[in-house]
Amino acid sequence: VITELLPRLTPEHVIVDCSTTSPAQAIAAGEAVASSGAAFLDAPVSGLPARAVDGTLTCMVGGDPMLLDKQRPMLGAMATQ
Repeated sequence: VITELLPRLTPEHVIVDCSTTSPAQAIAAGEAVASSGAAFLDAPVSGLPARAVDGTLTCMVGGDPMLLDKQRPMLGAMATQ
């Protein structure tokens, strides 16, 4: 999906990747997004479907701490940790 997004990304975009991938895949995705000028957070989630429904997933985020702070409200809608 990221490959398809790349031509449309601008520096105003932030990609938050919640998929569960290998570290190498996350790094490659982050580098590809950065090459477009956009920002990237690796943010896989853990939890059962019921936790997704009630917004209590656990989100493990990697990336720029300042970018994470800006994205906390969005992440907080689906995760409590």
